Amino acid sequence: MKPKTKEKEYSRKAKRMRGRMDAIEAKYPHIDFTNAELRRDMANYANLMRELVYATVNRDYCKSDDPDRMCETCNCWKQIRASTM
Repeated sequence: MKPKTKEKEYSRKAKRMRGRMDAIEAKYPHIDFTNAELRRDMANYANLMRELVYATVNRDYCKSDDPDRMCETCNCWKQIRASTM
């Protein structure tokens, strides 16, 4: 009896992924996607962008580091803490 494999499933998945990759590559014909340094830099850039968004949201979220001081437009955890005391 031949053991069951997921060869067809993985082949379909690989084909779909290759199609998506080809579509992205077609949008940017002047970029060499086989360049490992470029891919690494783009991954680093994406991570930095995520961190920047997180830092910006946190910066705008609360204006005070003092847990007992709420600003006039407080919408952070301090408001919940104050309402439960």
